[in-house]
Amino acid sequence: MDKNRFFNFIWRTNGVLLFGIAVVTAGFLTYFAMFALAEMRNDDLLPPPADASNTIPPTNEKLRVVIPRTNRDTDGFTYFELRAGEDTFGKLSSYRSSQIRNFAVYDLSTDSTKWLFPESQQEIETIYAIEVPLKVETEKTKLVTQGFLLQVATSRADKSIVRDLWVVFPNGEGLRKILPNISGDFSIKLYQDIAVKLVVERENEIDVYPLNIEHLTIGEPTTIPLPRP
Repeated sequence: MDKNRFFNFIWRTNGVLLFGIAVVTAGFLTYFAMFALAEMRNDDLLPPPADASNTIPPTNEKLRVVIPRTNRDTDGFTYFELRAGEDTFGKLSSYRSSQIRNFAVYDLSTDSTKWLFPESQQEIETIYAIEVPLKVETEKTKLVTQGFLLQVATSRADKSIVRDLWVVFPNGEGLRKILPNISGDFSIKLYQDIAVKLVVERENEIDVYPLNIEHLTIGEPTTIPLPRP
């Protein structure tokens, strides 16, 4: 009789403990999921709105001029970035980077500054140096920057993102859009030290554009489509 009471007591105690563990585990998983969702929402900030004519930038938006993390110095020029927000680590060790809103060209000979865009209502997602090899007197080869390729993003009212490709010369002149509304990645390919190609991913194909590095212009693309089933 005493043994039955003892085993019943142990059984009930185990049941209570298991129930408590289940409640604590469920609470922990819910807590973890809430923070994970919050981190995912915060990690991918939308670029500024595309139509900034009627948009007033937030008064609490923190803008700062910083030295680029990647050295982009060219002969006679150095560069600075205008960034919005701060680089922060989230509660789950996720990383959120500040946004590059503008890019400054500083002329070392005249101590003058030229900002590429008239305002900060865009995000420069990528700054790609267009470099070509050049032989110097020592017969060695060095890379010379011919210009920069910029991936510039803005957002629509429906929160969709528009990305365009722009080019600019190292001195800040000649800024212009060369490809509107790209949806995939891009890269610069150099063939035989002469031919330069701009490769752009599309939804169902890849376009390969000839790139004139002297004038920073592109020609008609060659399309690589999906293979036929």
